[in-house]
Amino acid sequence: MFLEDDGLNSLMGLDEPMEEFMARYVNSFIKWELVNYFHEHPQTVFKVLDLAKALNRPAETLKRELQELAEEGFLQETKSAKKLEYLYQTSAEKSQVGELSELVSRFVHLCRTREGRLRVIYKILKNGKPIIS
Repeated sequence: MFLEDDGLNSLMGLDEPMEEFMARYVNSFIKWELVNYFHEHPQTVFKVLDLAKALNRPAETLKRELQELAEEGFLQETKSAKKLEYLYQTSAEKSQVGELSELVSRFVHLCRTREGRLRVIYKILKNGKPIIS
């Protein structure tokens, strides 16, 4: 299978911090989209249904992915009037917040190039859960 080809793996490699970032936070195509969206809208509180409309994704699928990102400390999750809301404000320790913020910026920058997007797609297909719906 081509995903196990050592030559392709080294070509599509990323540095260790980015590999760890992706393994933890961007292990699906939906999380890729969410990380980019929250980066573009910092300090904005979103309800699941609002995100579902904005991203044209099923609310239940987004809810699972959002909860995982919140469990990993990437997002803050709050309940307001019995509805879940999410904010891109990590719950990491202050020393790690700057590090995570830099990784998010690097990831978004990486995704702006064709080669970068191919690397992200490769990593999600190889290591993640590439369910699209």
